Amino acid sequence: MVGSSREHLEEQQQSYKKYLAISIVLGVSLCILSLTPMLLGVMTNLIPVLVGVGLMLILIGTGTVCFTYSGNVYNAYTVLLTNGKDPNSFEEEVKAEARRKRIDYIIDEVYWPIIVVIYFAESFLIGGSFWAWSWVIFVLGGALEGTIKSIFDTWDN
Repeated sequence: MVGSSREHLEEQQQSYKKYLAISIVLGVSLCILSLTPMLLGVMTNLIPVLVGVGLMLILIGTGTVCFTYSGNVYNAYTVLLTNGKDPNSFEEEVKAEARRKRIDYIIDEVYWPIIVVIYFAESFLIGGSFWAWSWVIFVLGGALEGTIKSIFDTWDN
């Protein structure tokens, strides 16, 4: 990761710590205070019990959103700082992914149909008891698929 970008992310993470602490305190407080509307409904006639239960659930949900959201944002900073990469390497990764997709396309559109044609050809031409074990070509084809992909990977590099 470029030094200035990393430093900028570290500064943002440090400045976010205060918001994280406030958000967690607010979320926990809302969860603890969520019992108040329900208890008011049970002990007094101020609000109906079902309205108290509804308000309790709203407070619990709001509290949960507070500390979950802020925790996820803080964790995103941590992940970016831990796993961050140099922006110049993105182009290389995109090219490598495009190569892998081409190889997968070739395997899916050419290799497996050839295996199926070989299966039917040998099964119908030889026939008889050959059907009992001719399916083995699919097992062999699956085993060779990884080898073929690695060969294509070495040719592209």
